[in-house]
Amino acid sequence: VTPGPGGELLTTGATAGISGVGDLHIYDVVKEWWHLTEKPAVLAVWAARNEVITAELAADFLASRDFGLAHLPEICAEAAQQLHLPEPELRLYLQKNIDYTLDGENLHGLLRFFHESHALNLIGPPNPIAIASGPASPARFIDFAPARNTASTGV
Repeated sequence: VTPGPGGELLTTGATAGISGVGDLHIYDVVKEWWHLTEKPAVLAVWAARNEVITAELAADFLASRDFGLAHLPEICAEAAQQLHLPEPELRLYLQKNIDYTLDGENLHGLLRFFHESHALNLIGPPNPIAIASGPASPARFIDFAPARNTASTGV
């Protein structure tokens, strides 16, 4: 892999195991999103329909996250061995590069993503969503309609 003229990384198709392809441009999608929007990228969420979400299920999601964070060294050691990755770098990445919350800043990034995707006709109009509360945060209702571009508390 070598640096390209636009900040991307370059490699050949053969190096990546793809025959018959010339140069491949490799981009960090989170970095590109930040340059475009100056908002964080939300790459994953745990979600459930209103009719199946319960306080117990929300608590289980939070407990799972907390368990994973508390056992990050053991998880990284096992994953590094299975994935053939250096364990210290994997642990550092998971500790420093990933935000495991859906705070206001992350919600604004997610909102921007939905609006950009809708503007490009990649998705239909975003629907309002409810975010289950945790012990340290109130439940929130978010209306993604363009006229109401803010998250509100209370359901």
